[in-house]
Amino acid sequence: IAALVAWTVSTPIAVWHAGSMNGWAAPLSVITMPAAAITTIAGVGAIVTMDLAPPVGQLCGAVATTCAATLGATATMAASAPGGTWCTGRPEVWWTVVALSACVSAWIATHQISRILGWFLTISLIVGLWIGPFRPFAQSPSQGEVFIESIAVGNGACHLIRTNTTTVLIDAGTSGDSSAGSRKMVPALAALGVRRIDRLIISSRSLAEVSGVPEVLLAFEVGAVVMDTRCLAAFRGSRDGFPTDVLHDISKRNIPIFSVVDKQVIDLGNMSMKAIVPPPNPTARHDNGGLIVEIRHRDWMSMVNSVRVCGDPKLAKRAQLITTPLPNDCAVRTIADGLHQLHVQLWTIRGWK
Repeated sequence: IAALVAWTVSTPIAVWHAGSMNGWAAPLSVITMPAAAITTIAGVGAIVTMDLAPPVGQLCGAVATTCAATLGATATMAASAPGGTWCTGRPEVWWTVVALSACVSAWIATHQISRILGWFLTISLIVGLWIGPFRPFAQSPSQGEVFIESIAVGNGACHLIRTNTTTVLIDAGTSGDSSAGSRKMVPALAALGVRRIDRLIISSRSLAEVSGVPEVLLAFEVGAVVMDTRCLAAFRGSRDGFPTDVLHDISKRNIPIFSVVDKQVIDLGNMSMKAIVPPPNPTARHDNGGLIVEIRHRDWMSMVNSVRVCGDPKLAKRAQLITTPLPNDCAVRTIADGLHQLHVQLWTIRGWK
């Protein structure tokens, strides 16, 4: 009971800070309580008996070390297990205050009606946060609209393309922050309402485009991964290191990988994507591939013919193509529809304006 109380009361605070919660925290806290107690007792016993009775001290130390390793392995398993991380996006302050008050009331209220109301309010707030009404930045595209959202990740790329039926992510990486995937990309995608990614497109093998891919695969269901043939060959040609780990994470989750060539078209419901694969850079030491995506929507009129998106600004410059967003844009949403020209919303503290 104590573990359940601690989990429910601390969850609103954790969601407000990180935009996510761990679904396995409560049951695993109950299961691992004996191991935690044994670790503490055996550790103290090892300190006390090491000088008086070395064999006993060594035995206590071995028991404490084994239990501590078990706790660490359990925590790692909980973080990587399916359903372990629930990405909701960061709510507003009022949601956190009301949810925390409701959780406390559900456990300590003296009247049964107050406890029932506390649980009802808690469940309602969680459902509202998950499906969108209580998420301040969630907004769904209308019929015929395409949202192209560029998330600010530093020296890298993370572009989200959404219609009312399809979600595509182009690149998820940055070369300047190894933890940007879990700290920036996943919470931002969850706050925008992403629950499933139909296609994850990797424009090149460089770290600036793929460093956050493992965290994205862990947080969201991904339908398939798309990259050009040279990029896939570069991944498979890596003997060790991060590129090999990314490919291993994809195959471990049984996610299909589709390789595309220049001018190949991929149909995704009411949206189609054409691959633009520029020739290799003759001055580069390694060929990491390169892919630019040209997007078309069936409902668009002639004034909005297509939109090109690329995660690598150097690739777009070398291909001499104008992409959306521009290479230096971040925290920008571009909306393309069939009745107006492309229009841009900038990110502010109150959301998209």
